[in-house]
Amino acid sequence: IGVTGVQTCALPIYEAAISTVKKMLTELPTLFPDEYNNSSSSDDENGTKIDGYELAGFVWHQGVADESDASDAKEYERNLANLIRDVRSDLGVPTLPVVIGTTGMDWAPGKSNSTKELVVAAQFAVANSTLYPEFAGTVSTVETKNFWRPPRPASPSKFGFHWNSNSESYWLIGEAMGIAMVEMIKGERGNRLRPQTALPNGGEGGESFHSASRDRPTSSTSTSSDVSSSSSSLSNNNNTTGRPLKVFILAGQSNMQGRGAIDAVGKDGNFRNGTLEWMVETYPEKYGKLKSKKKRPKKNRA
Repeated sequence: IGVTGVQTCALPIYEAAISTVKKMLTELPTLFPDEYNNSSSSDDENGTKIDGYELAGFVWHQGVADESDASDAKEYERNLANLIRDVRSDLGVPTLPVVIGTTGMDWAPGKSNSTKELVVAAQFAVANSTLYPEFAGTVSTVETKNFWRPPRPASPSKFGFHWNSNSESYWLIGEAMGIAMVEMIKGERGNRLRPQTALPNGGEGGESFHSASRDRPTSSTSTSSDVSSSSSSLSNNNNTTGRPLKVFILAGQSNMQGRGAIDAVGKDGNFRNGTLEWMVETYPEKYGKLKSKKKRPKKNRA
């Protein structure tokens, strides 16, 4: 899902994004015919059938659009907190786990950027259980500036807002956010929401808006033992006998679409550092698993 920001002007895009999520949830059996419960081959390796789905998490990596304007940057914390509330309300999952990746791109040592600092501070603030006790145990913010790589020639490009097209940066960001999500979910210790088979509110939209290092990844997580374990909108699946298909929503700006370069040799014929092929060849022990055994057709290369 691509959302261009959390400013007021993004409201129509937010509504379109929520509608897209709800539409996709109705199409899960078509999208995953071999895994879903209406398929004759829906049993997993342990013999447990897929039954329904669970909205398991929301991942957010965005902020460049808001840091470009001082007033938007100052409002980012309030808007981000309201975004979390609205997503949970409109999707009917009041404790939906949320992981936020900071706007860590172009974070050069000694470089001052007051609006970026406001945005990043806001991203960490919403994961502070003292400031936002309502998010305790269900919102985590991951620091990403350690994943920044210098521009070309150290990276494929000089597009700082796209992490210089560096595939290693994108991989490390995704890995860190994934680890944070898993750790947060495990930390709920059995207080997970029940699987869901029907869209909240009949699939017609949610409640009203609230308006509103290469080393171990660093994250800030709200913590609390008081995490809600159920929701009235999910109670229709209490008798499910299978396991739910876990659905994670990835949202933000164009960086969430994947802007990392793939080919080590660019269209100009020159070698490029920081590409996916470079990662696999340079650090095979770390990234060799990312190499497909099948040869990729040239027409699909980018």
